[in-house]
Amino acid sequence: MKTLYKDAWVLNVYTRAFEKTDLLTEDSRILAVGNDLDQEAERICELAGTWIIPGLLDAHMHVESTMMTPAWLSEALLQHGTTGIVADPHEIANVLGTGGIQGMMDQAADADLDIWWTLPSCVPSSPMEAGARKLQAADLKPFWREPSVIGLGEVMNVPGVLCREPDLMEKIRDGLQAGKRINGHAPGVTGRNLDVYAATGITDDHECSSLEEGMDRIRRGMTVLIREGSAARNLEALMGLFQDPWCRRSLLCTDDRHPADLQAQGHIDHVIRKAISLGADPVTAICMATVQTADYYGLKNKGTLAPGKDADFVVLSDLDTFAIHSVYKNGKPVHPGETESHPAFPETARNTVHLDPAGPSRFALPGEGKQRLRAIQWPSGTLVTEEVICEADPRNLPEDLAKAAVLERHRGTGLAFTGLIQGSGLVRGAVASTVGHDAHNLLVMGKDDRDMALAANTLREIGGGLCTVLDGKVLAVVPLPVAGLMAEESLEDLAQRETELKASLRALGADPAGDFFMTLSFLSLPVIPHLKLTAHGLFDVDENRIVPLQADLSDA
Repeated sequence: MKTLYKDAWVLNVYTRAFEKTDLLTEDSRILAVGNDLDQEAERICELAGTWIIPGLLDAHMHVESTMMTPAWLSEALLQHGTTGIVADPHEIANVLGTGGIQGMMDQAADADLDIWWTLPSCVPSSPMEAGARKLQAADLKPFWREPSVIGLGEVMNVPGVLCREPDLMEKIRDGLQAGKRINGHAPGVTGRNLDVYAATGITDDHECSSLEEGMDRIRRGMTVLIREGSAARNLEALMGLFQDPWCRRSLLCTDDRHPADLQAQGHIDHVIRKAISLGADPVTAICMATVQTADYYGLKNKGTLAPGKDADFVVLSDLDTFAIHSVYKNGKPVHPGETESHPAFPETARNTVHLDPAGPSRFALPGEGKQRLRAIQWPSGTLVTEEVICEADPRNLPEDLAKAAVLERHRGTGLAFTGLIQGSGLVRGAVASTVGHDAHNLLVMGKDDRDMALAANTLREIGGGLCTVLDGKVLAVVPLPVAGLMAEESLEDLAQRETELKASLRALGADPAGDFFMTLSFLSLPVIPHLKLTAHGLFDVDENRIVPLQADLSDA
């Protein structure tokens, strides 16, 4: 049926201006944009006083970080105006290998949302991770033939690039030969090292946390993916990139976003809304999340409202507040909550927590009496973690220090390490999570060894998830039975569970308003500076080595 959306302000992304005109669609395609089209229409939809923009695109995200499977996520994002995402499935690939990648692709086939994939480049992210899988270039080769594969996922093994590690370079060459994008991940990389990194064919970075870092990449011909997620929020620091000429080589992404944030704030619509509130030109922000993303990835029928393009568009009732009136995907209006179920993941994706029951002694720290100890400073609004040296007794820690442990949970090796975190706010009880980027081992953090053991054992028994414990009692739990990363539930149900989990943090002394569990999940990622917690020990990212918990007098 030919439908005319009449008398709205329609965004022309080529002239970067809104035009008072009409939009004519037939089925899933746009036929025309202009006036005097009434005679062609079989149905007319009056939209006076509204703005029509292309469907929003997320330039880089991880489905797993939303805790939802692709089909359930589709419903959640469409209602916020996101009609397509570029997703890197390296989280599930670290747990289930190529079977996890295929499982995600199979699930996406049931989704109305457009989901394009970038193949995981670094599984594991670093030799310092005790993960379940290792994907070689040969493992990825069959996937390059998939139409939904549009790139190689974030190349986070920067040392591997700089020393031209053979298998990693083969993955990059395979992507380039297939005509795909090579996503980057290079926090803090500058100067000649950045030149070498970009020269391999890596053309973007979503890890910029300062304006100069973003400009540095654009000067080298790279594209900056401005990230505003749940834990890493870089938008405010990068607002200068919304100005010419920088905005022409900048896109928007969320990277990692939790259910409660999606429900309360939104997705890419939230990023645009916040950018506008901080002074960005609305059209510039919208283009960064539509036509520029489509052009960058070669998505020829997306990101624009023009004849022959896909009829994916968002109707806004107010431009300044970016208030969504309605969303259309393939020419059909989006109605949230219409689907009550989706195909389930196979049983091979479940029961992925393999470790022996933990006792309190597993979390004991060596030594006694006051000594100099290394600790990770709890970060805020960033994934970068600093090292601090504390004077403390391992058996009688001060209030601002909590224990944190990583337990290998894939192969039952018993490999584990306990370190210290400063400034998390946790003053009693314990928390645990099987979401620990990127190896996704079991993370436990707490002030009481018995509570830490109960938290670990609770997740072991349910097959993964998140939980809080106090005085021998489980306060709240979010089961994530699919690879210990996702649940087959709606946004509303998961957001409610997460909200209850966050509220329980108050009893432990932590701030329920922040994204505590997302921040926790990145404490073990050894490819982001500066000090990280792994199952092998404390890893100094800058020096690329394991360092002892006890610090000597020469350590600042």
